[in-house]
Amino acid sequence: MPTPAPGTETGLAGRITGRSELVKAILVLGPDSIIREQARITPAADGTWTAPLPPPGAYRVVPVGDGTRPLRSEPHFQTVQVRDGGRGDLDFRILGTD
Repeated sequence: MPTPAPGTETGLAGRITGRSELVKAILVLGPDSIIREQARITPAADGTWTAPLPPPGAYRVVPVGDGTRPLRSEPHFQTVQVRDGGRGDLDFRILGTD
């Protein structure tokens, strides 16, 4: 299947790998704030996740464990600038809880 051109996705999406069982949610924080929760998405059993396209602005995307317990991941978080379209490459590799 061809990869959509950057910015043509209709939402935010990615895949969780590694210790994916530790991830309880993907948080989308913003716009333009690291404390305002825009969306909370539960990943599918295969590690994929998708969120509707939020309003324009800067967002931080973070995987969390139980409650909002931080997880060790690569990368620790991703920053997304939403303008005309979404992103489908917001992947995380989960390393653990410590």
